[in-house]
Amino acid sequence: MYNIFQTPWPLITASVVILVILTVFRLSWPEKKRLWQLLLPPLLTLTALGLDFFVKTDYEKIEIIFRLGSIAVADEDVDSLANLFSDDYSDPVHHSKKSFVRYCRALFSEPLVEKVKLRYNKITVAPPHADALFEVAVHLESNTDLAVSPEIIFVKMKLDFTKTPHKIWLIRGSQIRAINNRPFDWNTVK
Repeated sequence: MYNIFQTPWPLITASVVILVILTVFRLSWPEKKRLWQLLLPPLLTLTALGLDFFVKTDYEKIEIIFRLGSIAVADEDVDSLANLFSDDYSDPVHHSKKSFVRYCRALFSEPLVEKVKLRYNKITVAPPHADALFEVAVHLESNTDLAVSPEIIFVKMKLDFTKTPHKIWLIRGSQIRAINNRPFDWNTVK
């Protein structure tokens, strides 16, 4: 079933169907023509676009976290990246947010990442928690030690999210699943 808050297409489709029905109705019974009948489809379309623009679902909020995280990694902006993680963050190697941020500062001490492109994601939302499995293509700077070959690394990760009382989604845990389609985990990466 479609979520009308996540995509405008179900309501836009309904407005087209209503337009066809109203056209047939107005041609069949010309004496029952009314101006408000012509306003229904555009109003429904505007409602669909308004809902899509103004109402953000949990799924869309998590996708925004992905985009912000990708931008922060590409810009090597550790402070912006740290804002996406909850205070109770932990993973198998970094048992606190502070430890993870320290790791990121050391990792990004030299130019490393040119850009990050999301290739695939699967988000499962069950408030107040969510899980996301995703794969990104990390384009490395050509002058880094890691970029000897190849300059693109494919990373598959699983992120765990938590929803704060202020209805903001934050990352509470992460697991590296694979790098270049070979199984990896945090212990191998560190």
